Amino acid sequence: MLRGRSKLAPLRRFNTIAVAVVTALVVVAAAGASARNYWLYADLGAYSSTSDGINHNHNFNEMYVTASFPTGIYEETPTTHEIHFAVNGNGWVSYSHPSTYYDSPSCWNRDSSTQYVIQCDAYW
Repeated sequence: MLRGRSKLAPLRRFNTIAVAVVTALVVVAAAGASARNYWLYADLGAYSSTSDGINHNHNFNEMYVTASFPTGIYEETPTTHEIHFAVNGNGWVSYSHPSTYYDSPSCWNRDSSTQYVIQCDAYW
């Protein structure tokens, strides 16, 4: 029979503290990051764009498509309609940028025919 404290008590205490610290870090990191899919598995008309219409200080936008056709992403301010962080490409497009403007993201089909878009995402 052991007398006094167990030799494992400090290790158990350390494990409990370590789990609490890791959990707190994960919760705080997740609380600061948000994302939204604003166009999901749908056709996007020729030369048209779509937006979620929700203004945030975005820091990353992306557009997933099924084929390599002319695409683009950009952000637009709500009152002055200024365009920021415009990126054109063919197929999948993404852009990481500083969260400078309070604006809404948009995905853009630059092709002359309707195209199927897997998703458009915005992160803030």
